[in-house]
Amino acid sequence: MYCKNCGKELPDGAKTCPSCGAITEAITEAITGEAGAQDFKEKHTAPSDDKKHNNKQPIIIILAVVIAAIMAIVSFSVIKRTMLTPEEKESVNQVISQIDSIGEVTTDSKDKLDKAAKLYDDLSEKCRKHVKNYSVLKDDYVLLDQKKAGQVIDEITAIGTVTTDSGDAIDKAQMDYDSLSDDQKALVTNAATLTDDASAFFDACVKGAEDSIGSIGEVTLDSGDAIAKAQEAYDGLTEEQQQAVTNADELKKASETLESLTAINDCEELIDSIGDVTLDDKTVITKAWQQYGGLSDADQKKVSNIKVLQEARNTLDALTAEAKILKVGETVKSNNWEITLVSASLEEKILPGDTNGYYQYYDSGNDSVYIDLLFKIRNTSSSMRGIDEFIKGYDVTYGDNQYNKDYSICYSASSIMLDVYSWDGIDALNTESFHVISKLPEEAKTNDLPITVSVTLGNENKDITVR
Repeated sequence: MYCKNCGKELPDGAKTCPSCGAITEAITEAITGEAGAQDFKEKHTAPSDDKKHNNKQPIIIILAVVIAAIMAIVSFSVIKRTMLTPEEKESVNQVISQIDSIGEVTTDSKDKLDKAAKLYDDLSEKCRKHVKNYSVLKDDYVLLDQKKAGQVIDEITAIGTVTTDSGDAIDKAQMDYDSLSDDQKALVTNAATLTDDASAFFDACVKGAEDSIGSIGEVTLDSGDAIAKAQEAYDGLTEEQQQAVTNADELKKASETLESLTAINDCEELIDSIGDVTLDDKTVITKAWQQYGGLSDADQKKVSNIKVLQEARNTLDALTAEAKILKVGETVKSNNWEITLVSASLEEKILPGDTNGYYQYYDSGNDSVYIDLLFKIRNTSSSMRGIDEFIKGYDVTYGDNQYNKDYSICYSASSIMLDVYSWDGIDALNTESFHVISKLPEEAKTNDLPITVSVTLGNENKDITVR
């Protein structure tokens, strides 16, 4: 085989001519194949007169082949690294679907956006590159911030002129503004207006309360509605607003004045309702005195009809004292008894009803004398009643001295006097006579000192004048 460039004989399998360096047909066929050998030689065989240039061509070709091979390997490696597994494809598609489902962004879209963002964040870096609509999610977050800020802007604008009725609107706008993120707050262009509105509302509420208090004027019994309205306005303020009210003390003073006037008027009306005094007026007179006593010293002096109350009490005391006196022949009635005082005297001996023959009696002795109260007692109930029920308590006033005296109950049966025990009784609808006796010193027989016995008969407290 000979070199077609210089005509020198070539060794078997030589790829270049040892004499001129020309590429032989063997290497041309190896690179391009038999069919393209001729074209390759035409393109890459240097002119015979430029041997120096032809020596560089084999190196260039080899480099080109190597680079092409490297690029093929790199491309295959890149393709292999970016290929997704079925599980990864499913995760990517889930994120894409979630972003697509967001739809039109509103102020309520945050949950959907956050769900899509979390699904995206959970993906690997490899999978994230396949989420082709991620830019939509980012744009939706921007749009959400604009929508949220816009809502607050509209709420602030809607407040308009601030009055005492603007509180709810201001609170709603402030609450929604506070719930925004810092980025969203930065988009609220009228945030300063909200601050000014809150300050104006504070001043309006304080002034409204001050005006209500100032409208009370001089306090009379008819000032109740005006004071109640002012109190309601004041109570409706916050603690900070209440501290800013300059005439709060006037409201307190007005309330106290009305309370005093009302108490005085109630007392006077209660006194006027007494009329002609009877024993039945004890409750109303007692209530009037209690109400009068509950007034301050200054208010007591303002009760115009106090003399009427004092006279009513004196009359009631006299009627009560008179009603307590039980005279001989008078009867006390209770639920179970009719008790009549037959006599009240001082006796040296307590005699039975029949003294014609032999009889049994009680003798006071030489050093004392008996107080003898004789009662006729009827049991008006439907069953036997114990004798201790008809009398409860026994006090004696002798001169200036008062005694808690022991007493005995005696029953007169024909010619015999018998002590009665507490368990003795009177049958239903029966009437019996009993002596209630106690002792005084013998001197009581000869002096004229007054003697009064106070007893409780049934449920009635009675005074019996013995002398």
